[in-house]
Amino acid sequence: MRILYSLERNNLSYFTAALLFISTSLGAKNSCKSNDLCTDFVTSTNHFVAVSAPPDITLTINSIGKCDTLFLMPPATLTGICPPLSSIETRNTFTTLNTNGGNLFFTTGIFNVIYTVVDACGTFRDTTKVTVFDATPPKVICIPDHVASLNSLGEAIIDASAFDGGSTDDCNHVYFKAKRMNVPPSYSCTTSSNPLYRFDDVVRFCCNDIDSVSIPVILRVYDVFPGNGPVVDSLYRGHYGECMVMISVVDKLAPSVFCPPNITVKCGADLDSVLRLARPIIFDNCTMSSIDSTITYKLNSCGVGTVERKYTGTDRRGQSASCTQIITVLKNNSFNGLDTNYLKWPESKTIFACRVMADPSLTGTPRLRDNECDLVAINYKDEVY
Repeated sequence: MRILYSLERNNLSYFTAALLFISTSLGAKNSCKSNDLCTDFVTSTNHFVAVSAPPDITLTINSIGKCDTLFLMPPATLTGICPPLSSIETRNTFTTLNTNGGNLFFTTGIFNVIYTVVDACGTFRDTTKVTVFDATPPKVICIPDHVASLNSLGEAIIDASAFDGGSTDDCNHVYFKAKRMNVPPSYSCTTSSNPLYRFDDVVRFCCNDIDSVSIPVILRVYDVFPGNGPVVDSLYRGHYGECMVMISVVDKLAPSVFCPPNITVKCGADLDSVLRLARPIIFDNCTMSSIDSTITYKLNSCGVGTVERKYTGTDRRGQSASCTQIITVLKNNSFNGLDTNYLKWPESKTIFACRVMADPSLTGTPRLRDNECDLVAINYKDEVY
């Protein structure tokens, strides 16, 4: 069980107690063997073993340029120890002591100090977090004004570190968070994990930002790791520096235009219906302005050739893209006047009379089987002998 208390800075920030209740009803094991004192302790349901580490500590090294220190860690509070006490240890990343507290070496940063107690009933631990700052905040340098280009989803997500122009700290690495100086007044443009527009690892820009004047972004540089994700403004106050970058948001992507597939038809097909049914797929990462099309006929006198339909999409920025669908018109089987399947002449006729009018309606006409695009013409001439 962990008990938390929060007090003002330089006092108790929180207190943790690692509690182990030992009860015969939970099947606790008596490791004390012949020690009656320990046996009585283990079988009691009213006792517990507790190692309570000191509250979290924040240190500031006052000497400018000094980046490490020795600090006397206070002892942990031990309650209900089950004799005999085998060992007690206090350690951090750099030092291990076989005592309850003592002098530990620290550099700037965040460290865990682990208190470990081993007695006849088991091993028990608790931890104190120690945050160490140097005497001066980081020296912050921002990049010049920056242009953010929106992607195909209509957004630009920029890492806070991208706004850094070479910030440094006397003792350690530097860590970056950034946020818009002002929340957009009439639209939302932030990540789902940061709805309150706090300092975060990234800053998001959207299509609505294109119409804005340059957007001020605050870069905050810490000399101690602030954690991942959004943080409150007051975190590590006095141990960070800030600068500002002006961001211009632009959309450099033209719309995406995808034509219907090219098709092939035979001469005589209803091209108007073909063109009317075909529709392009057009989208833009922000807002479309217009969609236009032009049709170019490239057919010969027999109606054979191609029809080209060009679709053009234009967005609000005047950027456009286009594609062309090609409809190929093929000729049917060519007319063959020597083939009686295509042309059958009228039979010859003999008329016994004077002053006969040899009109084709009386004498007969050729019978044709032509296709729509063959363009076969018929005329006649009478020869009188």
